[in-house]
Amino acid sequence: MTYTIHVTQDDIKQGCPQEFWRCPIAHAMARAIGEPIGVRHAWYRKSDLFAPNWLPQRAVRFVDRFDAGLPVKPFQFTVETD
Repeated sequence: MTYTIHVTQDDIKQGCPQEFWRCPIAHAMARAIGEPIGVRHAWYRKSDLFAPNWLPQRAVRFVDRFDAGLPVKPFQFTVETD
């Protein structure tokens, strides 16, 4: 299934750098998919799956900037997941 993920300003404000379950993208993906999501640099993992899935490059750049304490803005991207 394809999901459009909307990372909002609230997701950014509530997010914590370098926190697997508390990344702004993790918040946005959990809201869209309806289950907990963990995000680590270039990949994400659903709570019930061990195998990671790759994030699109745009999302990877966001994670890198956010984790480094650099300014980030709301954005959207799509992912495919089971």
